[in-house]
Amino acid sequence: MIKSYSPTAKLITRAKLRQEIVTLSDDIRKNAIEIIAGAKLNITLDHWTPKNGNSNFVGMTASWISDKWEKKSCTLGMCLHTGTSKGSDIFDKLLTDMTKYVKENATVFAVTSDTTGNMNKFGQILEEGNVHHCYCTDHVLNLTCGLLYKKIKRR
Repeated sequence: MIKSYSPTAKLITRAKLRQEIVTLSDDIRKNAIEIIAGAKLNITLDHWTPKNGNSNFVGMTASWISDKWEKKSCTLGMCLHTGTSKGSDIFDKLLTDMTKYVKENATVFAVTSDTTGNMNKFGQILEEGNVHHCYCTDHVLNLTCGLLYKKIKRR
């Protein structure tokens, strides 16, 4: 495909492309650590399993209010989750992934997730550790509208 676009283009190997992605990811992580330094963070995450069901992923974003009262956010990344989707495993994985970004220089005061059963358990574990757990308002609204629509449709 690349050669058809530009016959003189120099092709790179899969290994080189992978190395470039890893390097870029490391640079983004270092930048994120600097950006969130000193902040009190809300971490928003979504945990999902693709249709093939062979792996799980978690995406994380940090949000905070600056000293100038501006809303700030920073994508922390998407990480492969190799354990189960149980709330306790998600909690362990979150701690592992977050420590890559949230060192001693920032504080997590809340985590926002969807409302699935495993996230309920995950939230209970967070609350036991004095970290607030919030449900995503968009997700709750989506579920509520879906239930309302089913009820209206049955009439």
